[in-house]
Amino acid sequence: MKRRLTSPGPALLALSSALLVALPAAAKIDVMYVTHTSGPALCNNFTTNNIDYGQFLSNDHRIPVPRGTKIRVTLMGFGADLATGTEDNVTNLGSSIVAHGTTDKPGGGVHFGQRDQTGYVRVEIRAHDDAELGNGHVTVKWLTGSERIPLKIVASCNPTPPPAPPPAGGGNPPPPPPRIVSGGSSTPALPDLIPTEFVNFRTCNASSFGTCVPGPNDCNGAFTGQRKFTQPDLQYGVRNISNVAVTTPFAVVLKKKDGSTLATNPVPNLAANGSATFTFHRANSDVCVQQIGPNKVCTYCAVAIDDTGIEVVVDSNNAITEVSETNNSRKVP
Repeated sequence: MKRRLTSPGPALLALSSALLVALPAAAKIDVMYVTHTSGPALCNNFTTNNIDYGQFLSNDHRIPVPRGTKIRVTLMGFGADLATGTEDNVTNLGSSIVAHGTTDKPGGGVHFGQRDQTGYVRVEIRAHDDAELGNGHVTVKWLTGSERIPLKIVASCNPTPPPAPPPAGGGNPPPPPPRIVSGGSSTPALPDLIPTEFVNFRTCNASSFGTCVPGPNDCNGAFTGQRKFTQPDLQYGVRNISNVAVTTPFAVVLKKKDGSTLATNPVPNLAANGSATFTFHRANSDVCVQQIGPNKVCTYCAVAIDDTGIEVVVDSNNAITEVSETNNSRKVP
């Protein structure tokens, strides 16, 4: 007996169409803003206001970022507020989403007494002192696509010019190189300690009203009532970015935003180019979110975890003589 195939009914077609419409589209970025927050200034008097994002990419422009600089890049356009995370292809570069939401659309009009709105996502980019030099980018990801923030990492904006060549056909000959006497004194090589990136940190994600709101992934998916989960323990550490081993014990201290101590971690030694990682267990790492109202607005149903301002300090007691003493601390952004 053959079974006759029937076409889907109107109700099923309508449901399929509704599901397709409900799927989020990729963000359409119109405008980019770049803000310098710390470290050396951006190179070439870089313009940071109201940059046409599409034209910036099509002209193969890049944001010139010196080592040691921290910037914040805001991408603005339809769906930008639904960004889910970042990644980069530059060694020793850090990036993370620090804010997202909706705001007044630049150049937008007013309809029904309300200014036109658009989405935005703000990304913090940290070029560490040992960041890989050259062209690279940070990728901002959405569920259905991604966009690039093109960068050029430089050692500094004004490198030391090479020495001028001797005049042709004359002039005094250059002095001979200094003679190295066997057994003479020389400057010893030194280690250099820096904090590693924080892992599993959770920040306030402040709204336009100054309150903490859940992140973009906290309320994803269908659920009723409340969703509860545990934020993983905060991880931090220390790296020796030199070719010289540390043989003298030193300490790595984790501090609260107010400067008081959360944890002290003794380090007996650290190999050249080695690292050590530590874990901090918060007094409360429970997260509770809920969807309320007909629009299913996502809110916290418990006190929000906010690690903002937590600081790690390596060699806190200055037990080690280093190449640099100015790169020994890092804060949760």
